[in-house]
Amino acid sequence: MRFEGLLAVRYIKEQKRHSLLTICSIALALTLMTMIFVCYGTLQKCMGNASYALDPYHMKIMDVTEEQFSILENDSAVKSAKLVKAFDGYYNAELFFKKGIIEDFEIYKSQLSEKLGWDSMAINDRMMNGDVIVNRTLMNNELIDDEAHYQQLETFCILFFYVIIIAIALRMIIDTAFEISSKERERQFGVLQSIGASPKQIVKIITSEGFILSFIGIPIGIICGICVAYIAFKTVLSTGIAEAYLSADKITDVIKFYVSPLMIAVSAVTGLVWVLLSAYGTGMRIIKMSPVEAIISRKNNIVKVKKHSLTGLLFGWTGKLASRNARRQRKRFIITIISLSFSITLYAGIGCAVATVKSVLEDSFSEVLVADIETELLTDCTDPLSYKPVLEGLENCGYLDVIASRDFLGKEGDKSASVSYLNRYFYNEQFEGNPPVSYDDLTKSGEYIRVVYNAKADKSKKTADLTVKTFDVDTSKEGYEEYAYSYLDLKNNYSVELSKDVKLNIADTAELENEYENVSKFNYYIGTLDMYENGLYKEYGNLNPTMSAGCMVKSDEMYSKAIEYIESNEENIHIEYDTFNEMRKIRRAIAAIQTGAGFITFLISLIAIVNMVNIISTGIINRKSETASMQCVGMSEGQLYRMTLAECLEYVIISTIMALVMCAAVISGTMVLLDTVELMTNDVKDYIIQLSKDTAIRVLQVSIVAFLVTVISAFIPLRRMQKDSLVERIKSVD
Repeated sequence: MRFEGLLAVRYIKEQKRHSLLTICSIALALTLMTMIFVCYGTLQKCMGNASYALDPYHMKIMDVTEEQFSILENDSAVKSAKLVKAFDGYYNAELFFKKGIIEDFEIYKSQLSEKLGWDSMAINDRMMNGDVIVNRTLMNNELIDDEAHYQQLETFCILFFYVIIIAIALRMIIDTAFEISSKERERQFGVLQSIGASPKQIVKIITSEGFILSFIGIPIGIICGICVAYIAFKTVLSTGIAEAYLSADKITDVIKFYVSPLMIAVSAVTGLVWVLLSAYGTGMRIIKMSPVEAIISRKNNIVKVKKHSLTGLLFGWTGKLASRNARRQRKRFIITIISLSFSITLYAGIGCAVATVKSVLEDSFSEVLVADIETELLTDCTDPLSYKPVLEGLENCGYLDVIASRDFLGKEGDKSASVSYLNRYFYNEQFEGNPPVSYDDLTKSGEYIRVVYNAKADKSKKTADLTVKTFDVDTSKEGYEEYAYSYLDLKNNYSVELSKDVKLNIADTAELENEYENVSKFNYYIGTLDMYENGLYKEYGNLNPTMSAGCMVKSDEMYSKAIEYIESNEENIHIEYDTFNEMRKIRRAIAAIQTGAGFITFLISLIAIVNMVNIISTGIINRKSETASMQCVGMSEGQLYRMTLAECLEYVIISTIMALVMCAAVISGTMVLLDTVELMTNDVKDYIIQLSKDTAIRVLQVSIVAFLVTVISAFIPLRRMQKDSLVERIKSVD
């Protein structure tokens, strides 16, 4: 081993505490980067497997002839083609494409359409109708065309952009470790230069140290990163995210942990480059000092600092000493501030970003949420009340609260109006459990409740002349069913539209608020479903082919049982939309995101803690002789602790301000970017404003924790130092 390497090894062995902390910093930095890259590779692999499991083809074309299939099979871009017989007797073609043949998929589709004997745009029309399906996710994952390469590159660049931000913060942490190390050895490096060591050799000593520490820290970090990624993978799966999107038989084949050698290599090289750059930069700074300056650890000029400072106002003369000491060590002070600021910013920013995504997703669903499961009760067209036993079965199954109503549109003067007959549950929910008239009393009276939105009710108005649109069908049963199937399509003279003047007696008037102002122009009358079923249905004609019923699931545990019940009655109940399942997917996706973000923030906090322990404790130890001298001239132990506390507070206050500025800059940049690409809607702006408030609060919360860490990091070595006599501490040589 060369001279420079031997010195580096000896220093690493002698300074075990600092070397261990530096290795921890490197290993934790690599753990974080490796975890992110491995999780990204696993996500990409699982998405590719899932897209193949759900749709095992690149393109599926419905209703093809044998001649058309032969054309597809012999196409130069098609790798393999499979002819599948559909349930309706037609044939479907499932295609896989070759890599590197298709450049522009849109042009290829037009050419393929013409080969099949269609118009060049016919294939796009068939895609809109669902007769042609393109598995774009699988194509992107397998890099079939130029768009796939672009999408993959775009996704990786977005990931790498955020990784670079994290890596810059980690670079600061690693740089801090070497800066502290070099600061301890300025005298030794000065002695080496004075006896003949060249500046090049000094730089080699430090870079050799960085390489040796990397040789230890990087493998540990990669192994820990893979292990943490695997734990994160299993923890994310425990949220139920896989079960929400895939059936049980496909989870085993689709969801697999994957370690990409390329991602590991990128992580290792990035970490090594970062360490060597930090070591090289530190070495270049040291050789700029003359040997005399390095030996006496003092420049020939006197550094002036401010006489007054915030810590001086808070802690008196001990605060002034702390402030001046920090500012005389400018390099260490600046790097400490930047490192701590990045740590606070990353921790607070990631947490708030995840919370904002959660709010956006939940709010987007809550705005359109009417019922957990929207169903359609399939009834006999010739019997307006044939839905009744089906509805009663839903209400009595024990798993659901049913929102059911019969709605009819009409006019009241020049205003639109409607009358709705609600079931008991929906009636009580409409008035938040406190209706002006009970359900049973309203049923007995045969009257209605007038609902007034965003306005003062006129209680004196007791009756309303409401013209209700009604439909009646007078034709054969076959014609009736065809008419019902056409959903009020008036062709073929299957129906006659009638209008009846219906007088509604008002039992009471309810005033309700609504976020939409124009609702006040719409008059709304509520009766009970029992009233309708007791004979009022005859007033609305005999066309009642279906009835919509919304179902509120009583609990998460009852959801699967509710679905089983509905599916067991599929001849009478059709699920229009399963909002509950979609919301469950969203919640589990949010839980998965929060879990992944939790691992990242946990590692960031560990890195920040190790960094602060290294910086603060080393700074205290380096000043062992100075603090002993101050105690010799009259400084008490309590004043020494007070000065140290003031120094820690100054670090945290300045770092907090910088973290707030960085968060504000990122948020402002995001707003400018969204505005530039014309995505800055009022809703998005509201979310970003809320994000700004939440980030500021979280930064302050994290800063309190950072202050506690810095105080503990400073007080522990300070307390140990107090056990030595003042003479021993003054004579100590680093």
